[in-house]
Amino acid sequence: MGSEKPFIVSNDNGPSILIDIFESIRKKVCEGDPHITVYMSQRPVCILRDSDIVDTPSTDSLVSLVLLGIAGWPYDSTPKTLRQKSLTSSNGKIENIGQLLESDHNQMQSALHLHQEGFTHAGLSILAQMARRLYVCRCWHIDKIRLALQPTIENFTDAEVQAYIQHPDEETDVLFLAP
Repeated sequence: MGSEKPFIVSNDNGPSILIDIFESIRKKVCEGDPHITVYMSQRPVCILRDSDIVDTPSTDSLVSLVLLGIAGWPYDSTPKTLRQKSLTSSNGKIENIGQLLESDHNQMQSALHLHQEGFTHAGLSILAQMARRLYVCRCWHIDKIRLALQPTIENFTDAEVQAYIQHPDEETDVLFLAP
């Protein structure tokens, strides 16, 4: 596109996606325009952020769009205007999206190791990060995430979990770690 401005650019299969970060933020903040400035195959695409959500930073929608790309543009979660991308990218690149992967099990082991070394907050923080990723990137339901994390969380005492919940790294961690 020959621009000096930074773009977030997809590097996967299918049509290229470019997100104009600065223009998206400028339009939201200065003009109140809820559209994200996105191009697919160098053509503008209409992506409308939820204008009912006023208390969130303008970057949240951009991050959500990037996470969709990382998740492989899942068909049911991708905006309709990007369905062409979804159809050409969702060719099995992300395997077993509905199951825990080896990397997930490694994260659980890291959380347990930190717990054993006395870093309880850090261990629960890793589990919470994983839960947020499963929710956003793999579109898992909260109940499924809780069920998957339960065997690992059982290694922490109720008091340790409650202490984390009182001071979580992210407010949404409570959804995944609360008993």
